[in-house]
This record gives sequence, C-alpha cells and structure tokens, in this order.
Amino acid sequence: DIGTAEPAKVEAGITDTTIDVTGDLSVTAENEAGLNAGYGSEAAGDTAATVLLASNMVKTDADAYVVFTTSGNVTTGGSVTVDAHDAAAIISSATSSNSGDAGPSVYRDILQNVLKPLQSRPFDFVSSDGSQSITFGKVVKIAKDHEAGGDPGTYYKYMGQTKTLDLSEQDYTDKGYWQLMVPFSVPSALDVGDNEGVSVGALIVRNDVRTDVDSVLRNVTLTSGDVTVSALEDSSVHAIVDSEVTANGSSAFGEDTSKAVNVIAATNLILGTTDALVKGSTLNSSGDISVTADNTSLINARNL
Repeated sequence: DIGTAEPAKVEAGITDTTIDVTGDLSVTAENEAGLNAGYGSEAAGDTAATVLLASNMVKTDADAYVVFTTSGNVTTGGSVTVDAHDAAAIISSATSSNSGDAGPSVYRDILQNVLKPLQSRPFDFVSSDGSQSITFGKVVKIAKDHEAGGDPGTYYKYMGQTKTLDLSEQDYTDKGYWQLMVPFSVPSALDVGDNEGVSVGALIVRNDVRTDVDSVLRNVTLTSGDVTVSALEDSSVHAIVDSEVTANGSSAFGEDTSKAVNVIAATNLILGTTDALVKGSTLNSSGDISVTADNTSLINARNL
C-alpha cells in the first residue's frame, strides 16, 4: 500500500430508546465523500526523464440503525425507514510528457557556423531603406531595429505587383505579400557525429475506494405501517492516464539509435460491504416490509 486511508464516517441511529409516535419514523445516513485529483509532469532535453507516483484513497462508512441491547418497543402511526447510502468517489487525471531530442551533433553545429558566412544571401533592400519602388521577386533583409513584423537578420522575397512601399512599415510575416527565405542549414547527411536522444517516463497511479454500508434493525418489537430497511453502495472511480515519451537524434551513419522507454502502472480498486439486516426483531406491519441491499459501484478507467 501507498499511504494510509483516513476514514470518513456518517452515522444515524437510535439506541435503547423506546419510541411511540403518531407519524413516520426515518433514520437516514448519507455519505458522499469524494476526492478530485490531477497530476502532471513534463521533461525535455537531450536526456529527459520523469517519474510520477500518485496514490488516491477514500475510505467511508455509512451506518443507519435502530437497536436495543436486549429488547425494546418502537410504535409508529406511519411508516418506518432505516436507510444508509454511500456514494464515495475518486476522480483522477494523471498526465506525463517526455521529449528526448538530441538534435544535431556538435560537429554539425560547428560546420554550420563555419559555412554560414559563405552562404550569405544577396538582397536588394534593407527594411530601413524607407520608401522604395519594388518589383516581384526582390529580396529585403530585415534591419535590427525593425518592429513592424519579421525577425532581424532574416530575408523576405516580395511576391506582389510593382509598387512603391515604405519598407520600414512593412509586416514581413504577411504571407500574402512576403515569402520567408529559408535560412541556411547543413543537411543531416553531413552530420558526422552520432547524437542520440534518450527519454524515459514512468507513471504509477493507484485509486483505492473502501466502503462499508449498514442498515440494521436489531432486538426491536416494531408496530407500524410500511417498513423499509435499505442499504445502497454507489461508489465510483473515474480515472484517466495519459503518458507520451519520444526520443530523436541525428547521425549520417546507420540508423538513429535514440531510445524511448515508457512505463505505466495503473490500479483502480473498489472494495466494500453492503448489508441490510433485521436481527432478533418482531415486525408487526400493517403495510409492506422491504429489506434490500444494493451495490452499484462503478470503475471507469482509460489509458490514452
């Protein structure tokens, strides 16, 4: 077990008390203790690893009773109801995301930095040149202080009709008129290094519901109309587990040997007892007698 459950108890009862009433008698206990928990973990880098351990526990007790130590009398002019109802619930969501992305090796980075000055693009204007007559296909280099749209140092090709434009006021990210010139990059085929990404994720979740529901008439001489002794267990677990692990690397030789490992362990449990009891009693009823115990517990769990 992971941790210790703290019980939540609801109790409604009459003990060793003689009752004589002209109306109805109702003894009802309802327990709706619940827990709503959400957990998340995320890691990224050349080597990424996360471990998420979650334990959710709910323990409940609902008791309704009319009891005498030896014997006693209960007389009513109407019905008698002894009812216990438990609806303990756990709602749990656990997510984990890991990305081990090694990217290009240090050799490829060095080669790209060495060759970049040799690959400087020709351009026709700088965005700080102000108003200029520009034709289709002309290239503008974005100045360092340009603020209207576009990253400084990048190049954009004009895709519109010939006109005079104030280049310092242009939004170069407007794809209707400007096309970004893709920056120089060393092809992965020239990456002589072996760069491996590693990603490991572990997600362990336990959802545990323990219940006890009791409705009891004991050692009672009862004179009444309808008699109902009922116990209902309606606990639930709703759980979602979502874990994703990826790894990427680069190498010009052989296959990418990056490693991604994902471990998920999820346990969802409901344990309980449901009792409706009449013990050592005499029932003198002018109507119906109903003694019922129902368990409608539900587990709804998904691993996405």
